[in-house]
Amino acid sequence: QNLMDSHTNLERVAEYCENNYFQSENKRAALEETKSYTTQSLASVAYQINTLAYNFLQMLDLQSSQIQEMESQINHISQTVAIHKEKVARREIGVLTTNKCSNRQYKIIAPANPERPIKYVRKPIDYGALDEIGHGVKIAHQNTPRQLSKRPSTSSPYAPGNQYSGQYGPGRSQYGSVGNVSQNSA
Repeated sequence: QNLMDSHTNLERVAEYCENNYFQSENKRAALEETKSYTTQSLASVAYQINTLAYNFLQMLDLQSSQIQEMESQINHISQTVAIHKEKVARREIGVLTTNKCSNRQYKIIAPANPERPIKYVRKPIDYGALDEIGHGVKIAHQNTPRQLSKRPSTSSPYAPGNQYSGQYGPGRSQYGSVGNVSQNSA
């Protein structure tokens, strides 16, 4: 509105300056007066344009802040709607499910006819039951634990200086030597 008023005022000033210049006898003074009016008019128009631009930028900032506030409100509403939809979907899924029947039942049930316990009978351990299975050292005569004497032997057939009387020497079996043998190697 101010710029529209300035436009009409500037037209009047321009007419005045033109008439003054043609009617004046001192053209130089009329020209100086016209220059001063022109300078003041340009300054006034620049000030009004500056004010208009400042107000316009303020209005744009205010509108952008209002738009951001509305956007945050819309985001909040959309999140609320999404949460509500999720709840409704979970309820619908829950309708399709069935409740688990939990009958009270004992996990271990005693048999109707209990078995009679078998009386424990002690059997001696046979250490030679698995001797014929697999690969290994075979001994010519087998001694059971009851036939072994409980007294330690004073002389060992493997002691240094004694000759082993068995079929195979120390460190040897019917399959060959079992380790490093320094004596009696064949």
